[in-house]
Amino acid sequence: MSRVQVKLIHACYVPGGRYAQPGDIVSLSVNQARAFVSSGRAMQLKVSPPTQRQPAPAAPPPPDLYSCPHCDKEYKTESGLSNHVATKHGEDD
Repeated sequence: MSRVQVKLIHACYVPGGRYAQPGDIVSLSVNQARAFVSSGRAMQLKVSPPTQRQPAPAAPPPPDLYSCPHCDKEYKTESGLSNHVATKHGEDD
């Protein structure tokens, strides 16, 4: 998505809820910048190239089995292990 940098002429609220002062340079979407410029609140400076979003790093896979720290039992789910520990070993983990 392309962004446009505009220089504000008048103090006003900008998207994101921030109050900006005259002379501040803010980055807006093309449609937002068009509205600010056409209303006389800002003058357009330049169009930034579209940014490529980096994919979020993958979360580590959950363990295949959850082992009880008190005995040799193993469970497929963390909730199964928690229930076991609470009922057999008297702890809430």
